[in-house]
Amino acid sequence: MKIDILNTLIVAAVAGLLAWGGYTMTDVTELKVYVAVVTFVTLFTSGLLSIGMNVGEARSAMVIRFTSGTFFLLFCVINLVFTFFDFSKPLYIIINAIALLLLLIIAKSVTKSKM
Repeated sequence: MKIDILNTLIVAAVAGLLAWGGYTMTDVTELKVYVAVVTFVTLFTSGLLSIGMNVGEARSAMVIRFTSGTFFLLFCVINLVFTFFDFSKPLYIIINAIALLLLLIIAKSVTKSKM
């Protein structure tokens, strides 16, 4: 695996802007920081796997990029929904963490399979 610096910076900027948007749109003051941090981490990780990293095998790279792109959209929807409602902090973190860990498990297993 090789990290592309320019694409990683672009992913960080997009994730940062979306996290800041979630921060500003959240009405409950004590939930703003949770939304910003979780949104940034999930979107940055899925975006990094999607366009910021190059995997050696062509098929593996395509599967990881498609899966990561799908999870990126899923994280956008999840965080957008949670932005507009008052929610439980543990539930929010658990849902995002399970989805993120699932993405990482899929990416690792695809990389190890060497398709």
